[in-house]
Amino acid sequence: MDVRSLGLRTDLMLRQLAGSQITDHGDHLVVRTPDNPTFYWGNFVAFPHPLRAGDAARWEALFTQYHPGARHRAYAIDEPSGEVGDLGEVAALRVERDINTVLTAAAPLPRSQATAEVRPVQTDQDWRQVLDVRLSCEDGPPDPGYADFLSRKTAEARWLSESGVGSWFGAVVDGRIVATLGIFSGGGGIARYQNVETDPAFRRRGLARALLWHASGHAARELGAHTVVIVAVPNYHAIDLYRSAGFRDAEKQVQLQARPPKP
Repeated sequence: MDVRSLGLRTDLMLRQLAGSQITDHGDHLVVRTPDNPTFYWGNFVAFPHPLRAGDAARWEALFTQYHPGARHRAYAIDEPSGEVGDLGEVAALRVERDINTVLTAAAPLPRSQATAEVRPVQTDQDWRQVLDVRLSCEDGPPDPGYADFLSRKTAEARWLSESGVGSWFGAVVDGRIVATLGIFSGGGGIARYQNVETDPAFRRRGLARALLWHASGHAARELGAHTVVIVAVPNYHAIDLYRSAGFRDAEKQVQLQARPPKP
């Protein structure tokens, strides 16, 4: 399958770097991440076009075939315009639509006026604090299954950072990491940001802006990147930060997902 969209292409890059299994079946791609089976976007099927008449039944059957034990459903559509296709077929899939904005910028970003202590995340304590930041961004305590998912994702981020394909950075206040992000590249001059997160008690201090700038410099110097990519929810405040930091809208990313049914 010839992937056109930058969002899906960099998603696949990250999955490949992390050791996921990616199988090309010509008219669809299958991604599996056995180490984290509840990670929707580590265990999904990607298709080259929006939904057409009859696709819902086929897509559902293919997902069940390739992910027989999964309780979720996740379908990526390789359509940079954001088109999802036949709305009747979308309804038949019983999925939520996530149409996010893919933004790009030249690396490094223009120098940020925000000042913060930024350093690579390296030690066991550092990584515990990264997980703490992730948990702090949840609305209330996560259920045990989701907490386990976050723990596995943090372990994956550490493995990626230590493998030399990128790095994770933390903004430090009073000796503690309170904002974090990652940036990774599989070559080709493109690097992708991951999980820009700030503890709610430390927001609006310029920490995320400082992290974005610092990581873009790392991408340019150490990863050979001339372009950095970030994906954002269109109506969430973070997208305004990215645009003000030098990013420009490039395309849309289409993802369809269904959460596991409640017991």
